[in-house]
Amino acid sequence: MARRWPWQTRIDRAKCEFAFFVSHVAEDSREVVALAQALAAEFQSAGGLPIQPCFLDINDWEHGNPPKAVIRKKIAASQFFVGWVTPRYLQAGRRGWVWLELAYAELVQLSQQPSIEFEFPFIVPVFRDVEIDELRRTPWLDYLPQELERSSAGEPIDRFLARFVPKLIVYYGQEMRKWAKGR
Repeated sequence: MARRWPWQTRIDRAKCEFAFFVSHVAEDSREVVALAQALAAEFQSAGGLPIQPCFLDINDWEHGNPPKAVIRKKIAASQFFVGWVTPRYLQAGRRGWVWLELAYAELVQLSQQPSIEFEFPFIVPVFRDVEIDELRRTPWLDYLPQELERSSAGEPIDRFLARFVPKLIVYYGQEMRKWAKGR
């Protein structure tokens, strides 16, 4: 018999408000807004979505609520968690919010697993201008094999998004079909 995790948090993907929760630092806001706009346009051209493409704290923050509660609520209201990991993320991450977001996303991901031997993705890493050495001694190193696309050093955001967003849309469709079959 497979062992189950002793802690659980459940999300119902059918009731989610967002396709993606995008974890990032303020220093990367310009790029993340461009990602959100490109995702919205791509989803629209593919027929649209019944939910919002992204949760961004820039636009969707619930003011007047405790930050940890908003983070947990919005991650749980998202079908996937995107970690926008950049050198600025790794440096500014010492402030702690991005690590709290990743920890909660990890809990959600583990909670979706039928056992500790199998892993179904919830966390989608994006490594932008990051070298492997910069990921050492961070939890993100374990997610390196799951990246969908890697940017080269100094690559303009529009060129990166032109490659990455279509792959993210395909990934989203594939994983949501798997989820729908497994319900």
